Formats: sequence, structure tokens, C-alpha cells
Amino acid sequence: MYHVERAGQNKFDYINLHGGNGEILVQRYFEKLHDWNCDIDIWELAPGVTEGVHTHDENDPEYGLMDEIYVVLDGKAEMTIDGSLERLERGDAVICKARSDHSLKNIGDSLLRVLFISDSEINSKIA
Repeated sequence: MYHVERAGQNKFDYINLHGGNGEILVQRYFEKLHDWNCDIDIWELAPGVTEGVHTHDENDPEYGLMDEIYVVLDGKAEMTIDGSLERLERGDAVICKARSDHSLKNIGDSLLRVLFISDSEINSKIA
């Protein structure tokens, strides 16, 4: 059995995500159609848009412990991860492990497109 997900089929917006600035347009793929405990998204951020600094840990009431992978598809980004500043371009990727402080910002003059994968059920994997 298979399922085709069409562009625009499951889109929504995050506004000022984690205290960031602006609108992140999200295309979520195959939500609740697989047995994996993850989200698979493509995020689009206009120039200057940010995902605010945040941490996914035991105190996070919405997500709890969660690892996240960011892969830059187009554009230029800046991420701060546990105090380290990383500049990212097309093809670069970052994994933010649970309990890490991190943020994302579009520092380019064009649309930033990011493949975003999150493991939302690592609670059972971390002792």
C-alpha cells in the first residue's frame, strides 16, 4: 500500500514559533499515516524570520524530549546551538539533540527552505 502527498495538501503556519519573529509556512508530510514517531516537514521562512531559542526537555509540556534534524534545501540560515553560532547553506544539516538550546534564522535575502524531521518519542529511548 502507498500514499501520495501533494504539495499544499497539509500546510499550516507557525506564527512567532518559540518566541521567534514572523511566519513559518510548514508542509507536513504523511501525518499519522506511518508507524514512526516523527514529523517530516518542509519549512519556509522569509528573510529575517526566526524560530526562537528553545529547548525540548523533560519540562517541555507540548513536545517533551525531542531530537530535531534541520537540512537546508535552499537559502542561508543561522542557528545557535548551545551557544555556538553556525551558518548554514544549501545542503548543510544540523541535528539538535534533546536538551539542547537552539534557534533558527533566515539570514539570506531569499526564501529559506528547510527539511525538518523530529523524533517526538525519544522519551522511551533516554534513560
